[in-house]
Amino acid sequence: MNVKLVTFTRKGGRKDFTIKKSPTIVGRNPDADIRIPIGDVSRSHCKILVEDGVVTVSDLGSSNGTFVNDEPVKKSQLNAGDAMRVGPVEFTVQIDGVPKDFQPRPRGAASSAAADTATKVVPPSASPGDRAVEDLEELSDEDLSDFDFDEIVDSDGGGFEEIDDLEEIDESDLIPDDDSDKP
Repeated sequence: MNVKLVTFTRKGGRKDFTIKKSPTIVGRNPDADIRIPIGDVSRSHCKILVEDGVVTVSDLGSSNGTFVNDEPVKKSQLNAGDAMRVGPVEFTVQIDGVPKDFQPRPRGAASSAAADTATKVVPPSASPGDRAVEDLEELSDEDLSDFDFDEIVDSDGGGFEEIDDLEEIDESDLIPDDDSDKP
């Protein structure tokens, strides 16, 4: 079973994160399999489990919750085409290539507060001990127009480390919700 979490930038750039192991932890902790190092995301926010042909997401007691199709969940089965949100990052679930073609989903009012936060997403790697810069997913020339590169806090929090090939989604890339023009 091939499971991917797909996210889009405001400019329409698509980025796929293949679930390579089960469980896969999503969170801001440097040891997370899919790392989103921002304050709206808990250290260990949620886990994705692929077992017996079924994909599930379980919230791990996160502060801001895990959402599937704009509904808060503690544990939920994920189906092809579902929208899963962790902080301001919304992923579309793709299972065995389904859905084949899709666009970013308009964000609902429930996610409006999260849309104001800049996000950096670190792709999953084989295991927590293999988090070397050279193991990070590389960006193509097409990706460079969609992402800004900046500094991030290194894993011990002691300072900044410039990483040229790290993917970053900034505030301008986030898709505004339908109420973004209301006061």
